[in-house]
Amino acid sequence: MEILSKEDRKYFAAFIVIGVIVAAIGIFLIYRAYHDNGSCTQSCEAVVADIESHRKGKEINENKEVFVPVFEYEYKGEKYVRAGNSVRYDKFEKGDKVTILIDPDRPQNIYIQPDFYDNLLYYFILFTGGFSALVGSVLLFGFSKK
Repeated sequence: MEILSKEDRKYFAAFIVIGVIVAAIGIFLIYRAYHDNGSCTQSCEAVVADIESHRKGKEINENKEVFVPVFEYEYKGEKYVRAGNSVRYDKFEKGDKVTILIDPDRPQNIYIQPDFYDNLLYYFILFTGGFSALVGSVLLFGFSKK
């Protein structure tokens, strides 16, 4: 005796497929966040010289404060000062020593490796997709026959 109709099976199978697709997108985004350093391949020690504060957004409700660390580093005897990407306020403090990646051909181009909290949304997407696929699998395969 079957508990699930054919229509129910199609619904749960779609739930699995969509969950796997969403999880794959999450995996891709996480991979890209940690490995998309472009031509920045040379490791270099830098010091956080300053943390600049900027207002972002033109609308009143989008007008939020972002923090941009300014890195000071030396490569092949030449000193560089370069602002990084906007970050959480507590990620860096003035005077912190940080390992950055630079482009050996254009040392003014830098890449800062993100941490877990920088990519929390990507992990949420991965978890949501995996959970959806798991629930769909349990519902489809756990209740299809008795």
